[in-house]
Amino acid sequence: MKNVMMGRCASWLAAVAVAGFASTAAAQAFPEKPMRILIAFPPGGTSTTSTQPIAAYMERALGQPVTLEYHPGAGGNVAAMAAIQAPADGHTLFFGHAGPLAINHHINKKSFFDPLTDFKPVTLAVSYPLVVAAQPGLGATDLKSFIAYARTRPMDLVFGSAGNGSFQHLAGEMFAGSAGLRFLHVPFAGGGPLQAAFLKGDVQIVFETGSNVVAHIQSGKMQALAVMSPTRLSALPSVPTVAEAGGPEVIAAAWFGFVVAAGTAPDVVATLDSTIQSALRDPTVMAALHALGARIDALGPAPFARFIAEENVRWKRIVETAGIQPD
Repeated sequence: MKNVMMGRCASWLAAVAVAGFASTAAAQAFPEKPMRILIAFPPGGTSTTSTQPIAAYMERALGQPVTLEYHPGAGGNVAAMAAIQAPADGHTLFFGHAGPLAINHHINKKSFFDPLTDFKPVTLAVSYPLVVAAQPGLGATDLKSFIAYARTRPMDLVFGSAGNGSFQHLAGEMFAGSAGLRFLHVPFAGGGPLQAAFLKGDVQIVFETGSNVVAHIQSGKMQALAVMSPTRLSALPSVPTVAEAGGPEVIAAAWFGFVVAAGTAPDVVATLDSTIQSALRDPTVMAALHALGARIDALGPAPFARFIAEENVRWKRIVETAGIQPD
């Protein structure tokens, strides 16, 4: 009997050793094929320019091609679903943002996924504080005078966003609620049409990332009133923060981070995070991102998971307060 038990014990230990060796070997082999990063917007926007230098670094560090795949639509949910349905082996990453990860499912209760359980956060990479920008012809010289002007014209000023339920939409609702203002919200089919409408004079106020408006502000086609950030933007050093300008202390930044399907092995997630963190410390990558006006966040899996949970609480409250409904 003793020999039988010893034999079983030896067999069990051997099985554990083999399994451990296989797990280690799999982790060491990663990545074993080309990788892809899914992007929720059309080519050429902030997502593209933010991801390109990171992807190039990953190719060099991991020794596999890293391609960008574009899956626009449904406020980011199309790309999110593609990432969830991909094999959970770490070779497919989603460059997620607030829409699919913290906002959309609070607007559309029939969402086909839960961002808190269907993804594993890898790295919160960058964020872009929003700029409050108005038509130069309104006569408002600063944020205080704009708020005073807008309070006398409830629902007269058109506030444009890149889509119903978009981050810009919710940031504008948050600002308006905090300042006691009422705008007429008009959603557009993306940032390009929104900017075109603003430049035509059809929109009076926008809440946009600095990377999308700096050129128009510098040319005088937009008037920057404030930055929705605790600190000023290096690209717009003369523009005060909302708090400095005497407005409501609201903070809003469009953030982007890498997530993978929920079943991805912890060792693979750790390898991805380590590689992306190294990329975000690389001088060439940092220079490219800072030139876009990005703030480098570099939060790993655990703090990124907490951040996503906090963002869900925050934006759910804004959605409910503003009464935002699906299209």
